[in-house]
Amino acid sequence: MTFLPIVERELRVAARRAGSFRLRMFVAIVASVVAAGILLVVAPASSARNGSAIFSTLASLAFVYCLLEGARHAADCLSAEKRDGTLGLLFLTDLRAYDIVLGKLAGVSVRSLQGLFAFLPVLSVAMILGGVSAGEFWRSAAVLIGTLFFSLCLGLCVSSMSREAHKALGATLFWIGFITAGPFLVQGMLSLVGKTAPAILMSVSPAYAGSLATDAIYGLNARGFWLALFVVHATSWEFLLLASLVVPRSWQDRGFAQTHAASDSRKLRRRSGAAAHRTALRTRLLDINPIFWLVARSDGDRVLLWLFVALVGAVGFCVWFVFQGAPSVVSGIFSVALFILILALKVSVASQASMNLARARQNGALELLLATPLKVDEFIRGQWLALVRFFLYPSVAILVFRFLIFIVGLNHVTLSGQLYISFFATGGMAVFEMITFVADVIALFWVGMWMGLSQKGPNLAFFKTLLFGLLLHGVLFCIPNIFIDLVLINWAKQKLQRQFRKVASERFEHADETREPKRLSARRQSVAVPPVISR
Repeated sequence: MTFLPIVERELRVAARRAGSFRLRMFVAIVASVVAAGILLVVAPASSARNGSAIFSTLASLAFVYCLLEGARHAADCLSAEKRDGTLGLLFLTDLRAYDIVLGKLAGVSVRSLQGLFAFLPVLSVAMILGGVSAGEFWRSAAVLIGTLFFSLCLGLCVSSMSREAHKALGATLFWIGFITAGPFLVQGMLSLVGKTAPAILMSVSPAYAGSLATDAIYGLNARGFWLALFVVHATSWEFLLLASLVVPRSWQDRGFAQTHAASDSRKLRRRSGAAAHRTALRTRLLDINPIFWLVARSDGDRVLLWLFVALVGAVGFCVWFVFQGAPSVVSGIFSVALFILILALKVSVASQASMNLARARQNGALELLLATPLKVDEFIRGQWLALVRFFLYPSVAILVFRFLIFIVGLNHVTLSGQLYISFFATGGMAVFEMITFVADVIALFWVGMWMGLSQKGPNLAFFKTLLFGLLLHGVLFCIPNIFIDLVLINWAKQKLQRQFRKVASERFEHADETREPKRLSARRQSVAVPPVISR
């Protein structure tokens, strides 16, 4: 018998996919564009400064890429097999759980590794420009590979416990963010009281190993770097082991007697409210727009978002109460809290705008809705009303929070002749950031709707929405965000209004599968049909 047969099969399938090669080209082009932009912005007189700026920027982008790859590829690989009913068939053979888990890991890691390896040659340009040593480059490469392995293993572990795609994706993103940023948050809170977090706790985060990879810090704490890298790999193997233990026990479909109707009823009440509340909400929203009711009938996501906003706001208030005499500390912590709030809200908007249409198209509900007299404008209006219902007041709270940061920042200005200049400068910057934030949210809504309609699945639609709505601003950092948002809004709006029914009524077909029949049909048409000879 072939050793690890699923690994061999998954590697062969992944090697034949055209998407693997397209991803490698895309990553290389993006990294080259970012490097060229940095060379244009940074002063050309200092080559060492250019090399350090290019290296730090590209290493940060590669680190984010490695973290997201686990959620993008691995979060739904096992759960998709459960939904299709094919995972149980594998257990009818003599395969073991580790065969399946390692096979899926090999399949999802091929494209991710190719994308990462496209980063490294551009990253090595920094060594030629100066400011970065070969040791720092190879240590950073080791951190990136370990981070990618960690992300993929965590995604596999979550996928082994899940069945629905959006829940697996959300849980994977949550745990990646929690494990990566959690130790630094603990360190920040302990530093306020003059203490430091244990090194073993900090080593759990892949970002900690990356922070120790630079020459200046590695020379002082080489042992800590290798310890952090070892802990990341050990944690990743623990996730793989847990996935191998869970998969044989989680693929079965539960029978009706095991579903526990009372538990399902409690989940429904927790997510959408009591029966009377659901009836009143249905009556009110259906009178406005049926799509509005279909999308906004669940209040669970809105409650979770409000709880997160309230938690960050409570932490900010406590910090302000403790450090009233240090405006610089309060302003810095408020800025970090504002960044976390804005990022969380944008990710929520991208998820809400893309996944609803993607799931409706995937399960056939969108085709049934198209058979009704509803028009395209009513579809879009219902989605827009749901977006306003979910995110209007949290967005207003974020804008108020930004205004409070502006007020706190005025305490740094001394009562001199520069007061009015500083007031108008900081006030103008605050207003511009508020306008940009609103434009970003609207752009995410339109792009998310189009991606949810045109992409294969909910997860792919969500990640492409983040790519166009968030990461594109970082790549095109020389262009103001508001201009990029206007272009994205106009592009997605035109696509939706012109191609909504056409795209929604067609089942997704892979590009390679659609091109070949056309070629064959063209060849058949070009061949002359022989005449029919009667007997």
